[in-house]
Amino acid sequence: MARDYKDTWKKKSPARTAVPGWVWLASGLAIGLFVAFLVWLDKRPAVSSGSAPPATQPTTHPPGSANPDKKKADPKSDAAVQKPRFDFYTILPEMEVIVPAKEVKNAARAAAPGTPGTYFLQAGSFKNMADADTLKARLALLGMEAKIEPVNVEDDTWYRVRLGPFKDMEQLNKMLGELRQNNINALPVRVKS
Repeated sequence: MARDYKDTWKKKSPARTAVPGWVWLASGLAIGLFVAFLVWLDKRPAVSSGSAPPATQPTTHPPGSANPDKKKADPKSDAAVQKPRFDFYTILPEMEVIVPAKEVKNAARAAAPGTPGTYFLQAGSFKNMADADTLKARLALLGMEAKIEPVNVEDDTWYRVRLGPFKDMEQLNKMLGELRQNNINALPVRVKS
């Protein structure tokens, strides 16, 4: 019997299989995460090592003398350089003075019964009212009555948790000792009269 060889010269290629959808999804997700990581690296602020390099520190010239470099001064960078690193000195109200612990103990020993002065113990200061309320509740569980005072500082509202007023230094020291036993670091604050 004769065989038909007319289609045998064509090689039959195996049928292509389709790529599953989860492979496309995983590839797209990986590419998207990589691009997002690159954007995040680009937008990340520069990390400083704690001190500015010498080249970026401005040189100061005596008042009235001309700048020998004849460069335009950038007001933004000058303001950033002149701004103090810590501004808690300007934040504290003028009516209050933080009293160091040594002075509180010495004043308690040397104070006569009629010594003028009103003191508060500031147990904390928080930007969030809920945090201040939590500390107040913790103090209430210890049997101490605290007050929360909202204070506006540079367009921000801070909530101070305070105990007092105390006119007797012995009572102040006793309360300060109880707070320290319960891991609460309070600051004695004297109100100027």
